[in-house]
Amino acid sequence: MTRKVDRVINALEGFTEDVMKELSVEITEIIVVANPVDTGFSRARWFLNIGDEAEDNGNELDNFDPDSDVALEEGEQQLRISEIESFYRLVDGPIYITNHTPYIGFLNDGSSAQAPSGFVQRSIQKGIRQTKGVRKLRKARKTK
Repeated sequence: MTRKVDRVINALEGFTEDVMKELSVEITEIIVVANPVDTGFSRARWFLNIGDEAEDNGNELDNFDPDSDVALEEGEQQLRISEIESFYRLVDGPIYITNHTPYIGFLNDGSSAQAPSGFVQRSIQKGIRQTKGVRKLRKARKTK
């Protein structure tokens, strides 16, 4: 009996890890696209991190060079996504999606005509709807 329980626990943990990975990456990709753009500063500062929120990398708007800094920040975004997809385990803790841009709250409140108020919350909802693992889980619950 213990082996069966262990197999069920391992399968559940594996499924949950897969859903967490897929959901966090999907939401991040949607938020980045939904983020209004002027210089690219706020769009380039969405980061995934395991265990706690990502630290502010110290890149300041005054020193921001759209031609070079956007590419560096996007490279860091992709590196963090790869780390989540490759190495994340439940025991590592929650996955955080962070943006330390000082005015990100104003953008999310609708200060830009490029995105509606609540674009972050809408992106999260859209990511949940689009994530296959979450859909499988909902479907399994409905069949019970």
